[in-house]
Amino acid sequence: MRAVRRGGENTRFAVVAARFNERITKRLVDGATHAFSAAGIRANDIEVHWVPGSFELPQAASHLARSGRYRAIACVGVVIRGQTPHFEHVAREAATGIREVALATGVPVTFARAGTSATAARKRPRPPSRWPSSSPRCTVGRRRKAREVALQFLYQLDVYGEDDPTPHADEFWSRHPVDGDTRSFADVLVRGTKENQPKSDRIITQYAEHWDLDRMAVADRNILRLAVYEMLWRDDAPPKVVISEAIEIAKKFGTQESSRFINGILDRVHKELRAAS
Repeated sequence: MRAVRRGGENTRFAVVAARFNERITKRLVDGATHAFSAAGIRANDIEVHWVPGSFELPQAASHLARSGRYRAIACVGVVIRGQTPHFEHVAREAATGIREVALATGVPVTFARAGTSATAARKRPRPPSRWPSSSPRCTVGRRRKAREVALQFLYQLDVYGEDDPTPHADEFWSRHPVDGDTRSFADVLVRGTKENQPKSDRIITQYAEHWDLDRMAVADRNILRLAVYEMLWRDDAPPKVVISEAIEIAKKFGTQESSRFINGILDRVHKELRAAS
């Protein structure tokens, strides 16, 4: 990469990174930013933008490229090969979409994808827990983790256009190994969310002014579905806790606007339900 001469408005550079398999992706992000720096680009001129998964890299790259603010964009992500066509589908769609962004906008957009197998992912060492299993904080942490992996499963089902998680369960859990309690709670959340999705979607559409579900980011609409399911069809967490959890998960898996967007819709849902009860 050659050093870039400054002087125009579009002298900034972007790295778009997928959060799934974040421990590996962070290394790709470090490599991309190092390459930019080695070409003489200042750190202040490099921005890192996170998206939920590799499937959404083209959408984010298109948004950034069309803004006119960036001279070049590097996309990075990790996709794990399992026993279903998930790997081929996501890798193909991401690569094709990113290439089309570059052709349509004239902005150089690259794609670095790391692939690994589900077996290798399971063998990767996991850091030890900071709290004993009997700690209340550990229980809270497990429920957060369960909601996060439930979102990942819902995200995958949404991309496939599937309603039944059963055919995909073995392959998904082989790529996302968690303890038994976390998996059990996540499985309940996924199945409950999918079973009540038609009703949840009507509620979300009612309170998401000027927003169609199809226009929402995949992660955002599934965070909303998950939270609405917990608020309406479960009673083991207060609505304010459910909303708070959804906001924190949106900060991790969504865009910069996701947490505010999700908070606004869920707050309206909660207030209307409370007024009606």
